[in-house]
Amino acid sequence: MKRARTAVARRKADKVSGKTLEGFGVMRLLEYFNDRVVTELRIVEVAAGSFRIEVLLTWKSAVSVLITARGEERRFRSVDTVVRFLQSIGVGPTVIRLVLGKGGR
Repeated sequence: MKRARTAVARRKADKVSGKTLEGFGVMRLLEYFNDRVVTELRIVEVAAGSFRIEVLLTWKSAVSVLITARGEERRFRSVDTVVRFLQSIGVGPTVIRLVLGKGGR
């Protein structure tokens, strides 16, 4: 139940801040890697102990984020978890930018 409450609070905070991030799932991320259209992969700390994956594509100037099947932003508790996740889905050697600090940019 606590996880559901934090997800709702996060969605409300995103609406209040006016952020509109586009996102896609894991399969689309893998397609983009195979098509070589990923220009930059970022691991961004959005809150203390909370990280997300942001992707810049060659044909798009906006930042996209990795989302869950429910359409929510995919969050990770540590950088190690993000690295293990990327390895588990088969992402090969790539350059990743790590952005630390609340809110990233």
